[in-house]
Amino acid sequence: MPDIRAEKVVVYAIDEVHLLEGDLISHLWGDSKERLNIPIMNGKNRQTYYGALNLSKNELIIQGYKAGNGDCTVDFLKKLIKANPAKKIIIFWDGVKDFTIALKQKSPKENLEII
Repeated sequence: MPDIRAEKVVVYAIDEVHLLEGDLISHLWGDSKERLNIPIMNGKNRQTYYGALNLSKNELIIQGYKAGNGDCTVDFLKKLIKANPAKKIIIFWDGVKDFTIALKQKSPKENLEII
């Protein structure tokens, strides 16, 4: 698309992740023939992050949130729109159907296309 090269259109791949306590330190050395069970003491202690990869500039935006819900999703989208004034934004988002209702009710519609 010529508009992408001219930077009139920004294309992002977006997803969110929920890290549970211990996810970053869960890789252990051990006998590969034996299964190692590690109890999770607090399965609800998690952190949520939204990430957007600008596919034309290879820039990554990461934002932490208290949850992965419609309000946080809309807030993240508003930040992307604010960071790209007067540009059309195309978003590729795996699993966006989970937030469809919130997005339709609360998200800013101008210059935003979610695929």
